[in-house]
Amino acid sequence: MAHPISPGGRPRVLIVEDDASARGALVEILAFEGYTVEAAMDGFSGLAKLAAFHPQIILCDLGRAGMDGVAFIERARQVGSRFRLAIMSASHAGGEVAASLGAAYLPKPIDIDRLLDVMSQAANQFVS
Repeated sequence: MAHPISPGGRPRVLIVEDDASARGALVEILAFEGYTVEAAMDGFSGLAKLAAFHPQIILCDLGRAGMDGVAFIERARQVGSRFRLAIMSASHAGGEVAASLGAAYLPKPIDIDRLLDVMSQAANQFVS
């Protein structure tokens, strides 16, 4: 089931990032840009938020303790929710993993202009 775009015309974004500073900065940047944002510190809490928040975009850190980014994405896709995906990673292999998942790739440290470009492209896919 498709869930409507949040008020203001921007998609809802779920950020799954274990680094509290990075997570907080991403939430602040995207909220300032008008996105409705929820954040999770790990894949397990991300899955819980996925069911209640119904994001249209998921911004996911690839490498995390516990449930890694790939495992989280596989589980999120099983839920059946429709979302665009952007992968963040400091690993050189992050781009290849993102491509294999059909996701946009944001190398760490995150370039804010690139982040906003990726979010805009993903948002346009829900508006059009």
